[in-house]
Amino acid sequence: MMKSLVISGVACRFPGADDKQGYWAQICAAKNAVCPLPAGRWLADEWFDNAQDTAYFQTVPGGYVSQLEAFDYQHFGINRREASLMDPQQRWLLQIVWQALEDAGYNPKTLRGQKVGVFVGAMANDWTTLQFQDTNALLPGHVTGTGHALLSNRISYLYDFKGPSMTIATACSSSAVALVHARNAISSDECDLAIVAGVNAILTPVLQRFYQKAGLLSPSGRCNAFSDHADGIIRAEGIGAVVLEPEHLARNQYCHFIAGHINHDGQSNGLTAPNGPSQESLLRECYSKAALEPADIDFIECHGTGTSLGDRIEINALNRVFRGERKVPCGIDSVKSLIGHCEAAAAMASIIKVALMLKHRKIPANPFSDTANPLVAKGNLALSSDGETWGAEHKKHFAISSFGLGGTNAHLVFTSPKSAVVNTAPEPAFIPIAAKDEAGFQRQKNAAIRSLSQGADIKQLASGHQQLRSQGQVRDLCFGRNSKEVEESARLLGKPTYRAPFDANEAPLVFMFTGQGCQYPGMMKGLYKTFPRLRRYFDQCDAVYRQLTGSSLMPIIDNDSQASCLLTKARFAQPVLFAVEWSLAQWWMEIGFKPDAVIGHSIGEFAAASIAGVMTMEQAISLVIARGDAIDDVNGNGAMAAVLASRETLAELQQDVPGLSLAVWNSDAQFVVAGDSAAIEAARMWGVKKQVRIKPLTVTHAFHSPQMAAAKSDIEAAASKIEYHAPQLNWYSTVTGNKQVQQAIEANYWSRHLVNTVKFKPAFDTLLGDIPSGQGVIGIEMGSAPVLSMLAIKNGPNTGEFYSSSIEDPQDINTFCETLRALFRRGMPINWSALNTSESDSDLVPFAFDLTDFSRQSLARFRKTSMSTHQPATHSKQAITSSKKIIEPLKEKPAIQISGLVIDVLASVTGHPAELILPDKRLSADLGLDSVNLIELVDKLRERVGEDAMPELSELFDVQTVGDLMAILDRTTLPLK
Repeated sequence: MMKSLVISGVACRFPGADDKQGYWAQICAAKNAVCPLPAGRWLADEWFDNAQDTAYFQTVPGGYVSQLEAFDYQHFGINRREASLMDPQQRWLLQIVWQALEDAGYNPKTLRGQKVGVFVGAMANDWTTLQFQDTNALLPGHVTGTGHALLSNRISYLYDFKGPSMTIATACSSSAVALVHARNAISSDECDLAIVAGVNAILTPVLQRFYQKAGLLSPSGRCNAFSDHADGIIRAEGIGAVVLEPEHLARNQYCHFIAGHINHDGQSNGLTAPNGPSQESLLRECYSKAALEPADIDFIECHGTGTSLGDRIEINALNRVFRGERKVPCGIDSVKSLIGHCEAAAAMASIIKVALMLKHRKIPANPFSDTANPLVAKGNLALSSDGETWGAEHKKHFAISSFGLGGTNAHLVFTSPKSAVVNTAPEPAFIPIAAKDEAGFQRQKNAAIRSLSQGADIKQLASGHQQLRSQGQVRDLCFGRNSKEVEESARLLGKPTYRAPFDANEAPLVFMFTGQGCQYPGMMKGLYKTFPRLRRYFDQCDAVYRQLTGSSLMPIIDNDSQASCLLTKARFAQPVLFAVEWSLAQWWMEIGFKPDAVIGHSIGEFAAASIAGVMTMEQAISLVIARGDAIDDVNGNGAMAAVLASRETLAELQQDVPGLSLAVWNSDAQFVVAGDSAAIEAARMWGVKKQVRIKPLTVTHAFHSPQMAAAKSDIEAAASKIEYHAPQLNWYSTVTGNKQVQQAIEANYWSRHLVNTVKFKPAFDTLLGDIPSGQGVIGIEMGSAPVLSMLAIKNGPNTGEFYSSSIEDPQDINTFCETLRALFRRGMPINWSALNTSESDSDLVPFAFDLTDFSRQSLARFRKTSMSTHQPATHSKQAITSSKKIIEPLKEKPAIQISGLVIDVLASVTGHPAELILPDKRLSADLGLDSVNLIELVDKLRERVGEDAMPELSELFDVQTVGDLMAILDRTTLPLK
């Protein structure tokens, strides 16, 4: 039974488009990518004798890609010398396969050793033509750098894939045939998933000349497929790859691949002439395999080369197949009209186009719909003119035709993917960008900005990047609710420059719980409405509060008309503060931030104790409710004032003004005093006289002072009903000013908490004193305003970093997002699922490689260089067959510096700069030396030191590092040759 297979990953580079987003935008805009030959591609006078041909082929129009020979050789562990000898098609494939696998949701490194098949469609062999001009200058790398087989085999080798690996060469249909072979391999369990690619690079004008001689080259300079002025082919280059895998394994879906069929024209009017009856038979057989009727097919991406003969034969064959009743004509098109004929990659250009169409549920308009070939209208066919779209509930069947120059034909049928998940959650998208170094980070950042500007889906990018792109030494986080916000955020990535003062993995994490005074109508509303996971935790608290009181805390969060009035009552204000802080702490922990210590200020101690495991959330809320009721029942004339002065000035104030008590000790320059209203007014006047800043506070009671003594018994009665546990975290008490001992507290702790001074400064100092010097500390404030974090920043150590969850703004979510960003930049891990509550398809910004330009010399300069640098060939066979052991040092010959010789020879063989070839560098992993390079290394060493001083080849095969090679050669004194 055939498995249900889907295309789950896509990557490409085609004329006018460097990635899939650019390709889709180009298709939707019907933009013609044909242009004159790029400068430096070749010198036409090296290929043609007459001036007319030289002039034409120096600027011959075609579909060309940018940076033809740019390659990130270090990413794949290949040395620079070997990379320079590789066919650009090999280089392209290595990079595009990486991007396709990531697009499918895979880290390519995790597939090493797996049954992954590689199926490549290829046709051009220009590189061999160029490289084999001078057989005397051939190196082993020339052989492994050329040839169709190596296009697929090098991918399997470097990625360590164990499935089938083959290159299909059926000319223009190569990549379509490759897809059918991949389907069969998966269905027969030869591989679990497959990479299918098509590649074509135009390095010489040879095929253009052939098309010209055969009368196939378009005089108008464009493939005008299915138009009434079709006049020939325009060559194009490009590369595309897709990941094909069983549906149940796929993390992403572009479309289902439901059937493929291959046949051959047999004898027709000529080897290269298309055969209508064979095309007709091909389609019928394929639809039979798919259990479909021709009437079920909604659209065909045709071969459509734009030759008058080819178009006529293809349209007539389609008309014969699609005759009969249809509700609407079958749409037809050919992407060759926009990019030219990519030959072996042409079918892959069509496959990716169809995959994108089915994913985006859109058939873009055809550029020639107003000038269609009259034969189109004679059957049930049509060129799309208005860009048809459809809803997710409609299932579409699309097909692709691809016909090879030599008569091998393929037809493929695809259908709509599983309905994409539409993410309507209000939370912002968080897109991590990471790399191993600053240069790599800038490349990935720029690629992200480009993708965002092209309209990439931010939710899908967030999903993909969180899975695969969140690891790296240099990293940052862009975020926003819409594409514009995310793009603006992306432009700020890496700014300001950040250098961590300490290792975040060693620094303890502290949760700081805000105290009384930071409550306000609408507190945490933005976060509550935006993030469902946070909302869930707050709702748990509110449910307990409703059960115990019959009222809800939501009017305060919603900032409705009752909010301000409710906050004047401790029975509302204190529970809502607890609920906000507890829910924030639970959410931060779910995101991945588990605290090593907690510290609470005033009412914040209840949330701190609950998070530390001293009591449950339900117990804490019941106690806070009782506390609020007891406070509201206290009648008095209490007042409070902030004192911004030194401890000595505070002592002078308390001596001069009777009736004041110290309520809060925030720092040695920031205090709060309490007393009756007369005492607080006297303190204010004293401050005016002494020029000391004393500011009365708007409060309902004189908290943390003897004026609260009347509520002590009620508090202690409520507290005594709770069974307490020893703290499971380091809990720094602002009642005692010390770290709480690892045993259960007594009920009178909370009555003392009500009337005693809030000793935040001593408790915070104790916490800092418990941290080893230089280790640093990270603090996150759990509260609706930045109070403790500001205190910590002002009074804490230079090796501390302190962050807030919110500012005093009902709509604020940016503070949380920036804190998350800062912690991510520090290297702290994030559980992304706690931020994303709705499923979403995945997407990725195409990986931005560190490209080196390996542009070739012109043919004449190549020949000149090859001849001038030619050395007589040496043969490694002697070293291979020799059984001679290393001889004793040759005393009569002068010794040379071994290390310098080894570095010099390795630089010659690998192409790496000599200064980078250090003794600890590994020959294979770091310098990219393989068995073929080793033979060349042996030859060059023999030239320098002589046959008699060479070790056996078997010994060299065991050498791991540059230092090992130096050591084995140093066992004899090598003579200078």
